Amino acid sequence: MPDRCITHHIRKAAARRLAEVGCSSKEIAAITGHKSLVEVERYVRAAEQRKLSQAAIRRLTDAADCQTAAWVWQFRGISYR
Repeated sequence: MPDRCITHHIRKAAARRLAEVGCSSKEIAAITGHKSLVEVERYVRAAEQRKLSQAAIRRLTDAADCQTAAWVWQFRGISYR
């Protein structure tokens, strides 16, 4: 293993990635060997926060697209209701 790779960082990266793909705190702890779920739950909360923010941005983008489409339809005299 290269000198720049610290086992703590590798363990943290593994826990973060497991959380990002939807693993539970207990599943992550079983793989990483964490004794307490406190640290693992930090990774899970961060992953959930990221998913929620991405979903909100998608909704905002979709809403903006709908508003733009409605404006174009109105501009062209097409009823969209």
